[in-house]
Order: sequence, then structure tokens, then C-alpha cells
Amino acid sequence: MRIGLQTWGSEGDVRPFLALAAALSRRGHGVRLVITEIDDRDYARYADTLGVDIEMVASPVLASEVEIMRVGDTLLAMGSAYRQGRYIAERLFEPGVPEMFTAARDLAGWSDVIVRHYFHHPCGAAADLAGVPQASLSFSPDAIASADQPPGDLPDLGSLSNRFLWKLARRELDRTFLPPINRLREQSGLAPLPNTMRGWYSPRLNVVAVSPFIRPPSADWAPAHRVSGFLNLPESQRFDPLPETVDAFLEAGEAPVFVGFGSLTPRDSAHVRETLDVIENAVSRAGCRAIVQGLAEPATGTSSLLHVGRVPHAKLFPRCAAIVHHAGAGTTQTATLSGVPSVCVPHLADQFYWSRRLYKLGTAVKPLKRKRLTARRLAGRLADVLGSEERRERAQSLAARMSGECGDERAADLIESLAESRPAAGE
Repeated sequence: MRIGLQTWGSEGDVRPFLALAAALSRRGHGVRLVITEIDDRDYARYADTLGVDIEMVASPVLASEVEIMRVGDTLLAMGSAYRQGRYIAERLFEPGVPEMFTAARDLAGWSDVIVRHYFHHPCGAAADLAGVPQASLSFSPDAIASADQPPGDLPDLGSLSNRFLWKLARRELDRTFLPPINRLREQSGLAPLPNTMRGWYSPRLNVVAVSPFIRPPSADWAPAHRVSGFLNLPESQRFDPLPETVDAFLEAGEAPVFVGFGSLTPRDSAHVRETLDVIENAVSRAGCRAIVQGLAEPATGTSSLLHVGRVPHAKLFPRCAAIVHHAGAGTTQTATLSGVPSVCVPHLADQFYWSRRLYKLGTAVKPLKRKRLTARRLAGRLADVLGSEERRERAQSLAARMSGECGDERAADLIESLAESRPAAGE
């Protein structure tokens, strides 16, 4: 069977697709993966390792450090997850739609089944045009309407409140995200969709690539939403070794804390110096060692603090005492699988959801929003997480339960079942 996959976004949006593509390839399927990367990572070099055809399209979305700085600064200044989501769509997604759609048309023409990033409506339209069955793949349940949780970063006041808030949220989502979805469809001769959720999630199968131990499916979800577990490459197919400088730092003293805030961290602005000062001061107050990612030149620092560039989190995190992170879906996944407790500093979008979730599970301290980040507050969170044996035991227990999930294989099972099933009525 020929299976086409298409994704867009940062590393956390790409790595799960690599894992799924590899799992499908191991089963003997022909697999093509089309990637649009926000940053400058080139995943095509992993094609031979994974046994998958990989094509980079409209990449990088942000072509320079200056652009990354401006986008990061703008997102940090915004006051709500909804406004941030709208800006991300308008600035980082829609400009690449023509090229992504062309690639999607070619992919759909080759494929027996399509698997797309849930946000990737051009791929969905291409699959509809070709009459190819499609599945969506999502990495966070925060955008799936449910009485169990409120939309975005709104407070959870119970099921009645959540239902009302989702009704309002859907209106706002349709007002912002539905017009470009239907504009492309109408230009392509397709019927418009009734709402944004129908554009995001396939009505036949939406694979929710999260651990059921972190977020079990809600009773009021539509049957198409199927939780698979996190998607990870097996150890034999993981790439990018731990740099020698990092390994030497780890061996030279007690386990450090890791500090990193993701792909859109501003790298050349007032935020950088401010954030570095906060981190260095907090680490000093807490009396711990630290590895800090993406805020200074790699391999600089002192005996108690090391600055790094890109490092393989799956190999680094288990050797740390705590993970201070933005709570993006990919980093949250790796942190929980490492069995190490977290300090979450959410910046935008689904990060607020994941921060609250880890805190509720007892594997993280109370979230500290980026706008409230100070040395005193961060030092207090570090002291809390490093001094709690109970929290470490909970993190290790959760990791042990998750270790046997094989989410990539479960997702591959679901994709194969979709390809073998009859189309849903109206498709």
C-alpha cells in the first residue's frame, strides 16, 4: 500500500510524522512524507535511515534569525492563546498554502491513503479532490471540544461552563479559520465545509497522538478521535548523538536541570538577555547546575552552566534532575517519557493545556507563565521540584506505564484499518 503523509510546523509537529512514517515503512508499505518546517531543519537527510521518501516544501517558513526573533517577540506580546493561534495561521501557515497544496495534489495522486497534520487543510482538500481516504493526526487534545475541558487557556469551571465556552469558541474559530479553508476548496471546485473542526479533523479517523495515561479519551468525543499513545522512533532508528561537550558536562558533576523554551524562542533581542539573566540568577539561587538551550552560543558557560544548541532531548532528559520547558507537545512527551519532573513555563497555544495537565498529574510544579517569569519565582519552582522525592517518583511511575505503549504501532494499525474500511457516508 502507498501511504502519503504531510505535515507542517516546528520539530514537535514533524517528529511524530517521522515515527509514524518509519512504522509504516517497517510494515512494508511505500511511504512518502512531505514536510514544511518553520525553522531551518532539513529532515530529508533521514530518508535512507527510515526507509521513507522525504520531501521538504516551502521550507524554512522563517528564513532568518531576524524573522524568528520578530515572530517570537510578537507572540510573547499577545494576550491570549486564540490571538496567538490566529497570528500563527496568518503569518506562518497561509503564505505557504499554494506551494503546500501543489505538493499535496501530487502526494494524493500517488497515495492509497493520506495522513495529514490536523491543521493542514490544503492536504485535506487535495485528498478530497483525488477521492483518497484521509486521516488527520493531532498532538494535543486541547482543541477537541469536550465538556471535560475548556478551550485554550480559559479556566476550567466545570462541564456546564466548558460546553458554553466551546460554543463561543467554535464561533470564533469559524470566523477566523474557516474562510481560508473554504476559499481554497471553492477555488478547487470542492464544496465548502460547515465548520472549522470539520476542516481540521477527518470525520473518518483523527489519530490523537498522546498517551492515554496523560489524557484518556473523553466520553463525548466523536468516534473518529482515537488515542494512539505518543509516536516515537525506536532506539535503533534514532539519530543525532549527544554532543561530546554535553556528555562531558553531565559526567563532571551532579545531574543538571535542563532549560529550553522551543523553536520560537527569540534569539537576538532584549528578551534573550532578560531571559538569560533570569535563568542564571535562578540557577544560582537554587544551587544547581544547568544546561540551557538556544539562548547563547553553544558550548559556552561555566562548570555549573552550559549553553547548547540543538541536542537530542530523548538522550539528554533522562540524565537531568528536572526539565524546565515551555510545555510544547513534543517536549512534554519527551519529558514525561524520561521519568524526570518538570517546571513548565508556557508561552502560547497548547502549552497552557499541557502545563496544567502535568501539574494535575503531579509530575510538575505549578506552571509559571512566561510573562510572570522572574528569577525569584523560577528559583522557587526549582527548589520545589528538586526537593520533592514524591514528584520524582510520580514522574518515574508515569514513564514506566507509558514505556510499553508503542504509539507508532498503534497509529499504524489505525491507518491500515482506515485504508481497508469502506468510505463513510457522504465522503
